[in-house]
Amino acid sequence: MDDKEKERIKNEKLGEYFLNLSNTVLGAMVLGTLALLLVEDSQELAIEKVLMIAIGCTATIVLAWVGTEYLKK
Repeated sequence: MDDKEKERIKNEKLGEYFLNLSNTVLGAMVLGTLALLLVEDSQELAIEKVLMIAIGCTATIVLAWVGTEYLKK
């Protein structure tokens, strides 16, 4: 196996890792917080929950972008 092949496999594995990590962040932070908002009885939207959703969306986008950049190489 030459160096070019090793580099391609490494980039593919790292890209898949970051894409899977972005899916995990989306499920845990964003969808988990949205589910919590739907279950709660109170009508007020806490700033902590909005912040958690915003951070989760941002992290998901950044991790997905990093993953696709590795897959492009």
